[in-house]
Amino acid sequence: MAKESNINKYIFKKCRRLFWNDPKMILLYPAIKKVFPYSLNGYITLCQVCDAVDEIERKNIPGSIVEMGCWNGGLGALMAWRVKQHNSRRSVWLFDSFEGLPEFSEADREKADKKGVGVREYEGTDLKATGVFKAELEKVREVAKRLDVDDIVRPIKGWFQDTLTQRKKDIGPIALLYLDSDIYESTKYCLGELYDSVVPGGIIILDDYETWTGSRQALYEFFSERSIYPSIRYYPYGGRPFIIKT
Repeated sequence: MAKESNINKYIFKKCRRLFWNDPKMILLYPAIKKVFPYSLNGYITLCQVCDAVDEIERKNIPGSIVEMGCWNGGLGALMAWRVKQHNSRRSVWLFDSFEGLPEFSEADREKADKKGVGVREYEGTDLKATGVFKAELEKVREVAKRLDVDDIVRPIKGWFQDTLTQRKKDIGPIALLYLDSDIYESTKYCLGELYDSVVPGGIIILDDYETWTGSRQALYEFFSERSIYPSIRYYPYGGRPFIIKT
């Protein structure tokens, strides 16, 4: 009970400006409390994804919701819960290796050093797990059941390069893409495979833009190669940078 009280105090201190300007965000607390053990994200980012779901539902943006790198599924389950709050049935696809991140490339050396893992010295597509951010598929299913959204959550286990091309047809158009692939190569691959599937007005949330230099480099390279110049926006109270597809 004392631990929960400390968490509550921390949330209300951290989110004071959010609650002051948008008091209804306090009402999300019961659902967010359920997903906290299954997510690495803070309260503000979890509120942000609920806002993003509200936006695509309010504007009738067609398409699925996709999270690339879902860890134990808390954020994905919350998005699915918010979908159901709108009496919507759109699917929420959650991709993860559930073995941790693959080996880092030279572009991610700074993070590799901080995480205590080596940099991949060979070329090719034979990916090996580092164990960094290793998750459990069963926990994804568990939190989906806790929020009664297991009927619209679609967890997919495996390396993105092995699973994404097989599922793109099933996913179809994308209304909301939560990009949490961390490292350079994974970010570049996800953008190449999924950016064109995001519909006009769709939202792309960039979880790693400010904290992983390799991911940011991949984003800049992708847009430069495609001669795309999107405006990177910021959630007013913190959270993650995002793009609205034009």
